[in-house]
Amino acid sequence: MYSKDDIELLWKEINSIIRNRVKQDLETTANMAGLVLEHTLMEAEDAGANIAIDLSRTEDVAALERIHNLNTVFLVDNNTSSTRGKKLDSLRDEHLKLVNERDRLNEENIALRERYNTMQTQVSTD
Repeated sequence: MYSKDDIELLWKEINSIIRNRVKQDLETTANMAGLVLEHTLMEAEDAGANIAIDLSRTEDVAALERIHNLNTVFLVDNNTSSTRGKKLDSLRDEHLKLVNERDRLNEENIALRERYNTMQTQVSTD
C-alpha cells in the first residue's frame, strides 16, 4: 500500500513529466508553424507577390476565436460520414501529378514548335 506522501510524490513527478512533454510538443508545433510560414512567404516572394503582415492581428481575440472555431468544425466534420473515405492527395502524389502535367505540356510545346517550323518552311518555299 502506498502512503499519502508516496502518492503525492508520484503525482508531482507525473505532473512534471506531462508538463515537460506538453511544453516540448508546443514548442515543436510552434517551430513547425514558423517553418511553414517562412516557406509560404518565400514561395510568395519568389512568385513576385507583395505581402504586408500586420502583427497586431495576432492579438485579435475575435480572429483567434474564429481560428479556434475552424479547428473545432474541422475536427467535428472529420468524424462525420460525409468526409469518411475522402483522402487528400499526399504532397508526393501531387508532385507526381504536376511533373506528369509539366512533361505532357513540354511534349505538346515541342509538337507545336515542330508544326510551326513546318508551316514556316511551307510559307517560305511558296
